[in-house]
Amino acid sequence: MRSLTILLAAISAVTAQQAGTQQTETHPKLTWQQCTASSCTNVNGEVVIDANWRWLHDSSGANCYDGNKWTNKCSTAADCASKCAVEGADYAGTYGATTSGNALSLKFVTQHAYGKNIGSRLYLMNSATKYQMFTLTGNELAFDVDLSQLDCGLNGALYFVQMDEDGGMAKYSTNKAGAKYGTGYCDAQCARDLKFVGGKANVEGWVPSSNDANAGVGPYGACCAEMDVWESNAHSFAVTPHPCQNNAYHVCEKSGCGGTYSDDRFAGDCDANGCDFNPYRMGATSFYGKGKTVDTSSKFTVVTQFSNNKVAQYFVQNSKKIQMPNSSVSGVSGNAVTPDFCTAQFKAFGDRDRFSEVGGWSKLNSALGGKWVLVMSLWDDHYANMLWLDSTYPPEKAGQPGAARGDCPTTSGVPADVESRLASCSGTRPTCWRCSTQDLACEWDTDPDTSRVGSIRRRKDELERENQDLHEFLRYLYARPEEEAVEIFKRLRMSGDALQVLEFVRSGDLLLQGRPAEQSASPGDSAMTNSDGDGDVRAAGLTVPASPWTTLANDGVVSELMASFFAWDEPFYLAFVDRESFLEDMRHASAETAEFCSPALVNAICALRSALLILHVSAAADGTDRAGRLFLLAAHDMAQRLVLPAVGGSEGQQRRRRVYSKALWGMYTFESIFAFMYLRPSLFARPSMLRLFLDDVPSDSREDGTQSRKLSVVLNAACDLSIIYNEAMQYNKRVNVEDLGSHHDIQKRVELFAKLRSWRESISYELHDGEVGVSAYHLRRGVILCSPNVAPELMIARAYEDQVMLSIFRPLKDDVRLPEDGYVADLLLAYCERSISGIETYEQDSPTKELSGMVLHSLYNTVITTARLLHLPKSHELFSRACRLLRDRASEYRFVGFLFQGVLAIAAGNGEQIPEMAKSSFKGLQLDETTLKDVPISFVLPFNGERKGQKVQEDGGIHLGDLISNWSWLSITD
Repeated sequence: MRSLTILLAAISAVTAQQAGTQQTETHPKLTWQQCTASSCTNVNGEVVIDANWRWLHDSSGANCYDGNKWTNKCSTAADCASKCAVEGADYAGTYGATTSGNALSLKFVTQHAYGKNIGSRLYLMNSATKYQMFTLTGNELAFDVDLSQLDCGLNGALYFVQMDEDGGMAKYSTNKAGAKYGTGYCDAQCARDLKFVGGKANVEGWVPSSNDANAGVGPYGACCAEMDVWESNAHSFAVTPHPCQNNAYHVCEKSGCGGTYSDDRFAGDCDANGCDFNPYRMGATSFYGKGKTVDTSSKFTVVTQFSNNKVAQYFVQNSKKIQMPNSSVSGVSGNAVTPDFCTAQFKAFGDRDRFSEVGGWSKLNSALGGKWVLVMSLWDDHYANMLWLDSTYPPEKAGQPGAARGDCPTTSGVPADVESRLASCSGTRPTCWRCSTQDLACEWDTDPDTSRVGSIRRRKDELERENQDLHEFLRYLYARPEEEAVEIFKRLRMSGDALQVLEFVRSGDLLLQGRPAEQSASPGDSAMTNSDGDGDVRAAGLTVPASPWTTLANDGVVSELMASFFAWDEPFYLAFVDRESFLEDMRHASAETAEFCSPALVNAICALRSALLILHVSAAADGTDRAGRLFLLAAHDMAQRLVLPAVGGSEGQQRRRRVYSKALWGMYTFESIFAFMYLRPSLFARPSMLRLFLDDVPSDSREDGTQSRKLSVVLNAACDLSIIYNEAMQYNKRVNVEDLGSHHDIQKRVELFAKLRSWRESISYELHDGEVGVSAYHLRRGVILCSPNVAPELMIARAYEDQVMLSIFRPLKDDVRLPEDGYVADLLLAYCERSISGIETYEQDSPTKELSGMVLHSLYNTVITTARLLHLPKSHELFSRACRLLRDRASEYRFVGFLFQGVLAIAAGNGEQIPEMAKSSFKGLQLDETTLKDVPISFVLPFNGERKGQKVQEDGGIHLGDLISNWSWLSITD
């Protein structure tokens, strides 16, 4: 539609219409996800700008097209095709198109050295020379949009058209540029504003536009089916399918094309109008816009579902699903595009049913099952000022059914006004008269990208939540037993912050364990419940007495904490606690005769979820692992002195051997997981004892045999994984720095990776859901995939697998190329992406937010790994997501604050900046200066690049605490 005229000297010779050689064509990378019912896979794609926007020149560098006219450098279709070439693009500098991870940003007006560019149209690529092709039937498309700055007259569009995969190269011999240069566009308007159609120049009979300085109309048009998923601005949107009698790319001529560029809109073989669903047009005028149900002052998600005879949409904003509203137009029902809806709408609005004339749903269903190219564009309308989208159209039909399509004035959308307004906008916030005249810095009470309406709406929500929280706090004070109420009041007087005290109460900081109860726990209330639902909530499927093990909470709370521990931490992460034996002793409620349960262990588990190894975990989560290592060393010493029961003997002795076997292998597995935080192998040697926990579950077991068998199989898989991990870390400990990346070194790491893959393949059979009842997981191609009903132990297994991969390949430089797996950086980022995606999927789909401490390991590993890769832009989006997930846990784990200080130090040491999209996660986490002088955390970070000036530890890394202290001291002194 619009091209850019650029004049340059010194152009290489070009002999055919296609690719110029002055500017290398480098497509911006754009990741997206391809999903099944159970999982999503990242796809590394790229985007290309349409050939119509590119500089078109001859071999001497002279323009073949200037402004909105063809020059005298060529005169016929064949002449221009042989003499003129489309040039490579500077996407950001010339067209204002940039990508970051899975985000594409488009500027409408971009000033550059040779003029200005207006709008853009880009396509998603599968490779450097082919478009990504999509089949729509039976699938859904989800994407995020931010339309807060898109006002009347603009259209941010995402849609599909049935272009050729190669851009027409195979079909038209004169097309030498192809998809690599964005050729081959078509749509249901049978676009005649294209400079090339069917591989030939559209020059003969070209008429320059009277109101568009960059466009014109030629005699030939390019037609094909079009599926407008999203045509929108901040005021209105529409979803509109456009079938054709011939859905594929084909060429039309002059008035026979129909559509926007012809006198007779219905002369062609495509439905130029389509069957649209616009909520405003269908009577839901308060549904979409700034401050409305779908609030366009902030980002939201659009989900479109395609099936035979139906195209439906819904939205997600602020984690809330919003359904499309039903039509309130008389005679028209439904909230999706269907055959009945289309027929009724055309009748109600008095519109010509061109949709049916070109074949209707028969043609559309055929098209939806075919191949489509994804188009993303930003444009204004020189024919109808975009009134058909966001205002009353036609204006002379104001007040008639179907005319009102949005709340924009009929005088809005004039391209000259829109382009002038945006061209004069620098993107910076304006300064008020008082501040500018008195040379004062303006202070704003809204964020830069937030509208006043959106800011007020969010503040209203915040005040409502605060009001609810304060009422809840008052209920705690008058409803709790006097002793607890006094404790709450004392805390309030100390802190002066009622909301902070409320969080302490909710999380069990006052030993209230998070839920209000009518009565405090007592030794005799082991079966106590409250029928009205305001008291204790008994853990489903697991009930244990609080007494005599703890006096800190009652039966319901303790049962819930135990259920949480055995669901999330015990199966894999803290597997040394034998579930059956522990629960049996606990239920017998006799501390004197118990062998596998103790008050100390019960209280430690309660503290963890709201026994020496567990205390070590708690200390690490609090950011004081240096002190917590005492618990670890003590546990190691006790394990060395453990006396094993003799082989054979009574059933009780055999059971003890199984319990001891699980304890030893569980401690070995746990320590192997935790040892990676210190870049070392496990302190616990590989147990010599057989894995007796795999023996059949005793017939008198109180637990379900299938569940117990499953958990034993999971622990067995974790043991095998720990052996691979320790082999990798022992190798890392031996290898010289100078040998990293050598042929022998890479060969050894590839061998270790092969063992990891073999492990993965083995569990795909051993943990098949048909054998052990893992209903929430499917295992495909040897990769564990998580469904919304997540099995905690398998989610953690995947996180541990990712950690072992890091132990193998993270010591290498990121630009080292592996024989079969590409570059090290790409492999590391792929595994980190898998870890983060799993956590995000769980958070989105789970009604509760319980997670194992292993998730902290996964987030820690991802943040540390991506922080070392910040020099690669493709790491920024993943780094930011991991930081967001960690920041959400900062109030629970003091360690997070220390880690973020360390990340700042890593970035500063590498000369990198924290990505803009991640900066919000680092705000408000300052630690006091006294703490920073001696940070009580001894996790070890891997070296990155030069070691000069860094403190080298025996285990080959830098202590996180030392790094934070040194960096903070330098920051203060600087």
